[in-house]
Amino acid sequence: VTFVARCCVATMIDLAFDLFRLIHANKWSIIFALIVVWQVKANFLDDYVAERRHQKSMEEANDPERVRILDRDRERRLEEMQERQRKSAMEALKKKKDQPEQPVPKTKKKKPQPRSSGYNPMDPSSSSSSGPGYKPPKRKVQRS
Repeated sequence: VTFVARCCVATMIDLAFDLFRLIHANKWSIIFALIVVWQVKANFLDDYVAERRHQKSMEEANDPERVRILDRDRERRLEEMQERQRKSAMEALKKKKDQPEQPVPKTKKKKPQPRSSGYNPMDPSSSSSSGPGYKPPKRKVQRS
């Protein structure tokens, strides 16, 4: 390693030690400055940047050239949609005219059948084992 390289490394190490001594001597001032900067950023700078970003976005969104292009595109899509609706309405009308009118058969309403199959824990009579409901076994009493 050359002499110049050794001098550069030594100078860098000296600078690092000087920086460490500066931080050590002014640690409370540095901490206080960081807190102040953090509070200013949180309370003022973030709001200002967000407001500027919103203003720029609104200016770009309301650009007359962009609005003109979007209006033309919207009108074209509306015309296409209206034409599709008009065609489908005409087809439905032709189909309705071609078909003879058939009376709609009336259906009788069916009465709902009570379900007897299946187990319903709220209805003790729905149990399929041992008849209607639960019957406990008879007690055996020992008489001496």
